[in-house]
This record gives sequence, C-alpha cells and structure tokens, in this order.
Amino acid sequence: MESTTNKSVFLSVIALALMAGSGLLLSWAINLHGTSIAPGIIMIVILGAVFLYIAGATMMGRIVVRGGEYGKYGGAHNGITFAFLVIGLGILWLCLNNGVVPEMWKPFLISWPMLLFALGCMELCKIRSVSGLILAAIGTYFLVPRFPGTPIDTQFLATSWPVFLVIAGVLIIFSILIKPKRFRWSSYVEKSEWGTGQNDKSTGNQDGMVNYEIIFSGMEQVVLDTVFKGGRVSTVFGGMELDLRRTSLADEGVATLHVETVFGGINIKAPGEWNIEIHSSSVFGGVSDRRIPVQEKDMTRKLVIFAEAVFGGITIVS
Repeated sequence: MESTTNKSVFLSVIALALMAGSGLLLSWAINLHGTSIAPGIIMIVILGAVFLYIAGATMMGRIVVRGGEYGKYGGAHNGITFAFLVIGLGILWLCLNNGVVPEMWKPFLISWPMLLFALGCMELCKIRSVSGLILAAIGTYFLVPRFPGTPIDTQFLATSWPVFLVIAGVLIIFSILIKPKRFRWSSYVEKSEWGTGQNDKSTGNQDGMVNYEIIFSGMEQVVLDTVFKGGRVSTVFGGMELDLRRTSLADEGVATLHVETVFGGINIKAPGEWNIEIHSSSVFGGVSDRRIPVQEKDMTRKLVIFAEAVFGGITIVS
C-alpha cells in the first residue's frame, strides 16, 4: 500500500512538472517571436508545449481516479483530464485578456485548429496513433496561416488541403498491414485500473466479445452469440451500428462495453428489458438511452457501458 502511494506521488510530481514546464516553454517560445529564430521552429516549440500540458493532464486524470471511488469507471479519468484542460485554457485566456500574452497570439492559441490539434494529442496520449496523428496533422495544417508573421502563402494552404486525405489513407493502410489487430480490433482490457489488467487477444465476435476500431468508415454488426460478454468499439470520423437484440447477457456477473467516438457516432440496439448502466464522459458530444420503457426489467443481469463522445454521439435504442 505504501509503495503504491509513493508511486502515485512520484507520478503526480511528474505530471505537475509537465504541465508547469509546458507553461514556461510556451512563454519562452512566445518571447522568441520577432528574433532571428525561424517562425517554424517557434511554432513547433509552442505545439510541443501544448502536447506536454495535455500529456501531464492525462497522467493526472489517471492518477486522481486510480485509487478513488470512481477508479472502477473506465471513463472517469477523462473527466478529470478535461477539467485540467479547462483550467489551462482559463489561465491562458486570462493571460491574453490582461496583456501577459500579446493579443496577436489569440487567433492562433484560441481557435478551432488548436482544438483539433489538442484532440489529436489526447488521442496520442491514449496510444491511438492513427486517429491522433490525423487530428493533430489537420489541426497543425490550419494553424500555420494563423501563426503571427507566417511566411507561408495562405493560398497554397487553401488549395492543397486534400493532401491530408492522401496522408490519412496511407496511415490507415499502414496500420492494417503492420498492426492489423491494433487497427481493426482494439485490445479489450477487463480491468480498467491504470497499469493493470490483461489484454484479451480475441478478435471480431469471438466468444461473445466485440472489438472494433473504425476510422473514416462505417459498419453494421449484429451479435448472434448466445451470451454477450462486452468488449470495445471505437470510431474516429466514422460510425457503427451494433445490434444486441439477438443475444443475451450472462446469468451471473456484469458485462462491460467500452464505446468511444471522435467526430462520429455509435448506435447500439439493445432489448428494452436489459438493465443498462451508463457512465459517460463527453466533450461537445452526448450519450443517451432512448429505448422504449418497459414495465419489467431483468435486474438479475447488467450491462455497464463506459461511453466517451468527443464531437459525436452515442445512442442506445430498442
């Protein structure tokens, strides 16, 4: 117990150091503007500072919930992470409004391309390399013309953006060829505690498990297994319809389903009599249970859904 506490304290110090260091790095990079340092290098340093803060916030989110009451909820750490990001955004906005950071940086630091870049960094911190790289690259691309004093022709950027479609396709093909299981079937972690748990190497619908990672595409899946045991579904710029109406829950225990969507949607069809417990963590998204109410629910069995929606929606219908 003591060693676990010491480890948490040590990791907390590292996370706080990353967040504090990112602020110092950002300040240093902004002060370099107008010097002989190339604008491209300054921009890279600023984006690096943003990534460091998000990495520290993600680490703190996991540490805070690890041993707490909500540590068993798979999406709890995302709420804590989002809270730290809101705190960082508030501090940055105060600095802009009070002249600590020059006003000319506002269109660059407070913008939708920076939001895309931040979402990409969050995906990278979750070890989702393909979706993270795509979001971060798109955000960076549209941040370039917003950078103060950028020498890059904005007309070139306006006409050459389809190159990211090519890059996205190459990344998807690369992921399928190099790591097909990681791309198509994300590993299911039965224990959500950070740093523990064992990966289930099953793929598809084998043995009642559903594990899909969908990027820039869509899928409809009907589960026909006798017993549904849970799994994971993740979509990025895509959608999925998961039909659970032809299967059933185990007589004992709890089935756990993790669903995550970024700029996409997931539609789950489940019987109205199922006892479904939802734990959601959303950023500009939503999770809703729209099943038709029934008078008698089977309370002897339960499906727990950990839902994360970022600029997307997750809906449960009957």
